[in-house]
Amino acid sequence: MNFLHYQIHAGPENIVQVRIDKRANVRLLDTLQYQKYRRGKTLEGAGGETDPPGREFRVQNRDVWHVIIDLGGKEGTVKAQVNVLRM
Repeated sequence: MNFLHYQIHAGPENIVQVRIDKRANVRLLDTLQYQKYRRGKTLEGAGGETDPPGREFRVQNRDVWHVIIDLGGKEGTVKAQVNVLRM
């Protein structure tokens, strides 16, 4: 399984900004959901298929979050940048 992974610390005062250079699956997951993703299990989390330039997420609680970016099994690579912004 090929994917990009960014581990961040964010809370309600933050916006998580994800920028991508091509269409990709972009997800924001808590640690439990990230572990499910790694095992190929059904998961719950924000996000999904996204077109460039990307998307932004607001988090509801302070936690360690995982931004996952993949091509859904398609060939190729995606370039991404993740920023945690203060509102």
